[in-house]
Amino acid sequence: ANEVLSPEAYKRIVTYSVAWAFGGLLETEGRKQFHEKLHSIQSACGDGDALPSLEDGQTVFEFVPSKEDPSKAYSWSLWKPEVWKPPKKLSFSSLLIPTLDSCRAEFMIDVISSLERSRAPPNFQSALMVGASGTAKTSTAMMY
Repeated sequence: ANEVLSPEAYKRIVTYSVAWAFGGLLETEGRKQFHEKLHSIQSACGDGDALPSLEDGQTVFEFVPSKEDPSKAYSWSLWKPEVWKPPKKLSFSSLLIPTLDSCRAEFMIDVISSLERSRAPPNFQSALMVGASGTAKTSTAMMY
């Protein structure tokens, strides 16, 4: 609510928000290009450290600012789908195995649904889920 964060934490949160607001609809190749452009812009502005440290082929879209350890100023963490354990009574038609895409979608819906409904500023807890077919949009939405 009234939490004051470090400048580094704000930079990471804004970087994450910009990446998903403007690059979230892109496919893999477009996300790589978007990441490269975002990196060049932030580096030119002296904020290149706001992006996560990457290994080959990774982009900002594989990371989320984690608040698990507040002393680390929302350090970047890799998205990690939960380890799936099959239920005792297995119904094949109702299986939902967590993937990177479903993990991301569930996180965003959790964030949106945790906000209080408000008219000023407007927040009606609405979301539009987009993505390729088979990325668990419907299954994720049905959990709420």
